[in-house]
Amino acid sequence: MPGIWALRPLVLTSIAGLLSESINAQVTEINSKESELRKNDAQYLEDLHPGSQFCHRPCLPGERKATECTIDGPEPDCVPCQEGKEYTDEKHYSPKCRRCRFCDEGHGLEVEMNCTRTQNTKCRCKSNFFCDASVCEHCDPCIKCEHGIIEECTLTSNTKCKEGGSRSHLLWLFSLLLVLIPIIGWRLRKYIKCSNGKHDHGESTTKNPILT
Repeated sequence: MPGIWALRPLVLTSIAGLLSESINAQVTEINSKESELRKNDAQYLEDLHPGSQFCHRPCLPGERKATECTIDGPEPDCVPCQEGKEYTDEKHYSPKCRRCRFCDEGHGLEVEMNCTRTQNTKCRCKSNFFCDASVCEHCDPCIKCEHGIIEECTLTSNTKCKEGGSRSHLLWLFSLLLVLIPIIGWRLRKYIKCSNGKHDHGESTTKNPILT
């Protein structure tokens, strides 16, 4: 009997250890399940579209919901957007696709890449048009040079022309005046001198008439 009582503390310690391991295992499992649930809830909230709060499954790019999601009805299926007219380029819950962009030729634009169900139309400037803005809603016509081109017009920059035209005419006229001014001044001085000589001769004739 004394031997059995001597083993009692060891038995109690073993039982306490087993209970502790069992409790820790249950707590770990519960925490793991709670973490997974929180992760799923976070993913649900992240995917939830603000305008369609009753949708749970998003549509893929190129698709849309057949109708609006409702609280008391089944979730509508996803249907394709109209090829060449509509598109969606990301996951969403909307019953509408986006309209494809129109490249207006009247604004100097042309189609670079056609619209698909998953990508919008890509526009660019027509030949002899350019646009230097980050987002081009219209393109401007390239200017034409009269006296030579320094840089050709590109899709993003206007033509750079050599200087000429009215400025060259002004330079030519200024050079001509530099030549003519001395000549005009010389002629004017000669005319004034001749005029003064005639005036002096007339006065001397009047004051000293010749007696006959």
